[in-house]
Amino acid sequence: MKPVFFDTNVLVAACVATHPHHQPSRTKLAEAQQGKIQGVISSQIIAETYAVLTTLPLTPAILPATAGQLIDENLREFRRIHISSHDYDQALQRTIDRNLRGNLIFDSLILQACLREKISTLLTWNERDFLRLSGAAEIKIIHPED
Repeated sequence: MKPVFFDTNVLVAACVATHPHHQPSRTKLAEAQQGKIQGVISSQIIAETYAVLTTLPLTPAILPATAGQLIDENLREFRRIHISSHDYDQALQRTIDRNLRGNLIFDSLILQACLREKISTLLTWNERDFLRLSGAAEIKIIHPED
C-alpha cells in the first residue's frame, strides 16, 4: 500500500462540509480510511488540524470537543510519525538555505518528516510552498484532484 502524507489543509477541508475543497479532500480521506492508500500524518499535523478547526470563522463554531472527535474518528487508521530535534534542525536549515520566512518553517517540518520516513508522496492544496522548499526529485507533491 502506497504511503501518502496528508497536509493539514486537506484534512480540514475533508472535515468541513462547507469548505470549497471538501469533496475531493473527503474522497482522499476515505481512500486512506478504506486502506486503498496508507494515510500518514505527523504530530504537527494533528496540532495544526485542531488549531485550524477550532478557529475557523464558522457559525456555529467547531468546539474543542468536536474538533477532537473529528480528529480521532477521521485519523484513527493513519500512521503517525514523530520527528526528532535533528529533524527540526534540518528543516530550519532548509528554510534558511532557501531564504524563506515565517510560516514556511512548518511546511519545511512536514517535508522533513516525509524525507526521513521515505514517504514519496505529499497530498496538499498548497503545492506552491512545498515546491519552493523541495527539489523536484525529493518528493511528489500532489493535490486531491490529481
